[in-house]
Amino acid sequence: MTHDPFGGRGVPGSVPPPGQGSAYGQVPGSQGPYPQGPYLPGAPVPGGRDRPRNGLAIGALVFGVIGGVCVSVPLAIAALVRVRRTGGPGTGMAIAGIVLSAVWLAAGSLVAALVFAVADEMEEVKLTQGACFNAPVEDESLVERTMTNCAKPHMYQVLSVEALGEGPYPGDGEVVRRGEEKCLGRWDGALLQSPYAETHRLTYALPTRVAWPFDKTVACLLESIGGKKRPFADLSAVPVDQARKTWSALVVADCFDLPEEEAATVVTVACDEPHDAQVVRTFSFAEGRWPGRKRVDERSGARCDRMVGTFFDAHPPGILTDYTYVGPTRAEWAAGDRRVLCLVESGYDDESLTTSLVP
Repeated sequence: MTHDPFGGRGVPGSVPPPGQGSAYGQVPGSQGPYPQGPYLPGAPVPGGRDRPRNGLAIGALVFGVIGGVCVSVPLAIAALVRVRRTGGPGTGMAIAGIVLSAVWLAAGSLVAALVFAVADEMEEVKLTQGACFNAPVEDESLVERTMTNCAKPHMYQVLSVEALGEGPYPGDGEVVRRGEEKCLGRWDGALLQSPYAETHRLTYALPTRVAWPFDKTVACLLESIGGKKRPFADLSAVPVDQARKTWSALVVADCFDLPEEEAATVVTVACDEPHDAQVVRTFSFAEGRWPGRKRVDERSGARCDRMVGTFFDAHPPGILTDYTYVGPTRAEWAAGDRRVLCLVESGYDDESLTTSLVP
């Protein structure tokens, strides 16, 4: 029997026999019953548990991303309540779900507003020939509410509805030009030759860019001057002068008589008949802001001078002539009509041209 003077504690500094552990526990630096760190990120800690996940917050985020607002918001609220009660994760995802839902709601509201605006624009009052009403055509709701029997005094009546052509929207200026050509060209002569010339004037209602795909017509209107309601004015019985044109409808080689005062139309004639002027050249100003009346006149005169001079160099008139021009007004410029007509007149006072100067 062996006697251990150290009471089984082993000799200090000695190594215990194989298979026998140290009486003092694990030796520093040696492997114990569990592997020592470091551990991989996200790996479960030995003897511990994974952190719980907040499924409500995850659902709120997912539905917020795909636009499921009705589901995302309730889930986010429930997730925040759970976080507050248990202290678990999910606050960021829940808030993100609410924010995304708010973005979807804002975008949806904007789209809805645009749709309603377009729908309202498309629901224009459809004016038909012979209709009478008592409100400016710009206020469609009032036009519809003030439709009246034409036998009663009224402010506006629809003379005709004219087609403006097919194809894509040609631009505001071109629509105005076509509308004037259709309405003034057809009805201005009749109005001037009628007993209503002093009490009525011509106007028109044009389609907007939004309404163009569904309505490519212009309503030619007869408006009572001064906002007074007057009896029905029948222009249909007045012969229509087919030779009457608006200024914008005149083309090179047209011969016509100049009106005694400012007018929207002129009467064209055969060029072998006596006439006041003939269109020999035209041009249009480039797009841009209104440069002012003085600047428009200066540029119109200078350019027509060059164009008419070049034209007569190639085609001598053989008679004494003078030139003038008709340029756009500020209102016409704003409407997109920037066309200038270069005109030739007789060089003698009180004499007319009797031949065409355009070969």
